[in-house]
Amino acid sequence: MNKDQPSIDEYIFGEKTRFIDIKKKGYVLRPEQQEKHIYYVLKGFVVLLIESDGNEICLSFAKEGHFISAYTSFLKQELTAAYILATEDSRLAAASYSTIQSAYGLSKEHERNGRLISEQLYIRSNERNMDLICLNAEERYLKFLKHHKEEMQRIPLKYLASYLGITPVSLSRIRAKLNK
Repeated sequence: MNKDQPSIDEYIFGEKTRFIDIKKKGYVLRPEQQEKHIYYVLKGFVVLLIESDGNEICLSFAKEGHFISAYTSFLKQELTAAYILATEDSRLAAASYSTIQSAYGLSKEHERNGRLISEQLYIRSNERNMDLICLNAEERYLKFLKHHKEEMQRIPLKYLASYLGITPVSLSRIRAKLNK
């Protein structure tokens, strides 16, 4: 890479970056909006939600050092039914679609880093889908506990339950059973 050329972090999360401070229970994206950014969590905790039959379903979550987006809407530049909610006071770096597309044109390294971000978002989504199909509720909870110990302390239980594909009552039963 050319030393005079900015790294993807400097390019995407440098002068072209929009920083967003969100209070707890604040929204960065609402339903029927077009997702125009990929967000990198600098501080706090956010969840990606969708409403179904009056219930909020948690599709994903992100803590410091992780990306989150209504990614299909971002890629297709279409409206989304999803929304992003801060469950703690949060600070996000927002990279726009056009900024990211421009960065890809600067170098192969930028394209590679963009691909890695995309892969991270895909893997998280696909693993959750596979778990919902292949594991029972208790197995999903135990896997979450094993791989997301810190997040356990930060994600509200109603969002954790919906992320695991169960009701809050079922989650309480599983937790009580395992705590015996």
